[in-house]
Amino acid sequence: MSRSVQDVAKMLQQIMAEKFGGKTDTRFKISRERLAQLAGRKILHTSYLSDLSDACIEGGLLFINLDNFFAVQELDVVERYRSVPPYIVSKLIAATSSIE
Repeated sequence: MSRSVQDVAKMLQQIMAEKFGGKTDTRFKISRERLAQLAGRKILHTSYLSDLSDACIEGGLLFINLDNFFAVQELDVVERYRSVPPYIVSKLIAATSSIE
């Protein structure tokens, strides 16, 4: 039975709360095969994965397609990453412009 992206996103949130690999954490990876099992599908089409990514973001998770597996991380952790300041971008652009 095929499951909606909203249902699979909720399942991924439930996995986040499970203790496995010796710990509970704010991240995990899941194989393409196991994700297909959760989704109740034989094939994970690009459009389904894109919609799943959107549903995960709405639920506070970041879903990253790494081809053979998928990384799932709490979105608030990523949102706290430091931002690249404009001067670094300008410096790198100037450095590459002088090379060309």
